[in-house]
Amino acid sequence: MYGPPGAGKSMIAKCLPSILPPLTNDEKLELMKIYSVSGRKNFSYDKIIRPFRSPHHTVTAIAMSGGGNAVTPGEITMAHNGVLFLDELPEFKRDVLEVLRQPLEEGHINVVRNRYQEEYPADFLFAAAMNPCRCGYYPSTRCTCSVSSIRNYLSKISQPLLDRFDICVETKKIGITELLGDSDDEDSASIRSRVVEASEIQNERYKNKSYNFNSQVPSADIEEYCRMNSEIKQFVAEMFVKLELTARGYYRILKVSRTIADLAGEKDITKEHIAEACFFRTIDRRFWEAAL
Repeated sequence: MYGPPGAGKSMIAKCLPSILPPLTNDEKLELMKIYSVSGRKNFSYDKIIRPFRSPHHTVTAIAMSGGGNAVTPGEITMAHNGVLFLDELPEFKRDVLEVLRQPLEEGHINVVRNRYQEEYPADFLFAAAMNPCRCGYYPSTRCTCSVSSIRNYLSKISQPLLDRFDICVETKKIGITELLGDSDDEDSASIRSRVVEASEIQNERYKNKSYNFNSQVPSADIEEYCRMNSEIKQFVAEMFVKLELTARGYYRILKVSRTIADLAGEKDITKEHIAEACFFRTIDRRFWEAAL
């Protein structure tokens, strides 16, 4: 989420767990093992909910990945089966952000130190928020930052990390209508019901596989579950060239398209689903390249 201060980015992130499906028994057991290894006490099976972790930007790479003198899980493992939220993303140190690359791709992290090597689970929903510049108002006329300052600020987010975000959205300043409660937007309960239905569709689709959700589908199986006719393939090819997508970006667009179709209750992916998924990956062109 990318936008000016006060646009509700942090609030939206904190609401994410409220629209996610309930934890399964297996997911609860995984979390209990993590909590036990981490030394956390006073937790019970019945009261475990999806975790929401939001470390401060001063967090170290070791605290994020896990390790230390004693073998303990880091923030990304404590967020397993839940949400990891990084507010003010550019303020995090580069080495801390680069730690996220492996778990975002593989769902686990290998922690190697002098005397031990451990593999921790780290399959989480990664959410992040940032202002467009240090003052927070670029590209508005209120912005007081220089071009070089904006460039340096945005360059803290590497392209490989940006490429790992499935959905990038610009958040607008909240208007008085939303504050007074006169908006027709969906509430969390309504959104969650659609999310639960979509997750059930995916669980049934992948019941004979080692994965459960669209985001976990390996590239080798994409063609099977994201079938496209010749017209859609042509459109995807055009978007691939126009957006200068990487192979990772291509597969992520198809997975997001599959999820958009599931949320709409549609069996097949359409051109509209592909177009919407492509829109969610244009933030780097609308802002990063504009600043350069």
